[in-house]
Amino acid sequence: NILNSMTLSTSNTTVDNSVLNNVTNSGTNGTLNINSSTMEINNQLLNNSAIATIKDSNVKTSTYNSITNSGTLTIENSNIESSNANTITNTSTMNILSGNIISTNGLGIKNTGTLTMGVKDKSVESDTPCIEGTTYGLDTLNSTFNFYDGKIIGPEDHAINGSATLTADSYSEYKVNKDGKQIDTLAQLDPVQNDRTKVSYKNLQ
Repeated sequence: NILNSMTLSTSNTTVDNSVLNNVTNSGTNGTLNINSSTMEINNQLLNNSAIATIKDSNVKTSTYNSITNSGTLTIENSNIESSNANTITNTSTMNILSGNIISTNGLGIKNTGTLTMGVKDKSVESDTPCIEGTTYGLDTLNSTFNFYDGKIIGPEDHAINGSATLTADSYSEYKVNKDGKQIDTLAQLDPVQNDRTKVSYKNLQ
């Protein structure tokens, strides 16, 4: 177990089951940076209540949630997977810029805080970030979810529990069931007027 309340960085690291797990990152000065690392561990990787960044890394956990976040967590170009639990539980602020968050036996993410997926800019990426789970991809009921890029995947009719608070400008959530799964993405919708009622609706292009 590692307890960090200052600054801890790891880069170009390969970890197998013992070295870096059950990390607690806390305190007003707690900063954790995981860069370009590969980790396969049985325990939880991180309990974060300060500031943590995971970039260009691959993490697999097999027993517990990979990450519990009650601070500020940023994930970029990283793959984080749990095979026996929800992958990430977020109760505070979490930003996923790109990468994949996958649970093969639970939720991809349980969010009761503020989750931002992608970057609010002029372009919308359809494939990344990706959140996927076997119960829901994302459970974000009664929380804040800003959806700017990527997709959410779950079982049929169960991609997301809840809905986006904000989306990319002129885009809306669009859900489709295919091959036993539901995919929730962003689609640009154009208004279509009903000729009889003169009421405008939005319709997928």
